[in-house]
Amino acid sequence: MQPRAGGKACTIQQDWHNDVARRLRSTLFTQFSPTAVELARQWLLEHGFADREDRGLRNELLEMCEVLGREFPEYEQWMRDYQAEESERLRVLEESKDNPMRGLLWAFEQLTGKKTAHVIKDIEQKEAAQAVEAAVRQTARETRRNVGRNDPCPCGSGKKYKKCCLRK
Repeated sequence: MQPRAGGKACTIQQDWHNDVARRLRSTLFTQFSPTAVELARQWLLEHGFADREDRGLRNELLEMCEVLGREFPEYEQWMRDYQAEESERLRVLEESKDNPMRGLLWAFEQLTGKKTAHVIKDIEQKEAAQAVEAAVRQTARETRRNVGRNDPCPCGSGKKYKKCCLRK
């Protein structure tokens, strides 16, 4: 079965291809290949720095250029961006000595690309959902004691209790 254009399978396949391509470029760096500089530069110009892996590829590209003594038109700007990110990382690490949760949230923010407020909101929503699930499970356990096997299921499905929620 061929994946449809724009479908989930195509997205997964494209993500997989992007990951493989990124790793191949990174591997070329380990061979000190001058060709790798231009390949990685073109990739980053086309895809930007959407995620942590792309920023890592940019950092490897900058390090490779330092070793090879090469530069490209975007080199100075990308180096300034890298240095700013690195100084921010060191600042957060320093601040996190007294407040480890701050460092953890910052790291999570860097990994997910979400702002701290959104991360906290997501965590609160997941905790709320878990609390609701626990309450539903508790209610279901209490209901099991009051409903006979052949009675209609209290969940409203229209099935007999023994065929629906008895074993849940």
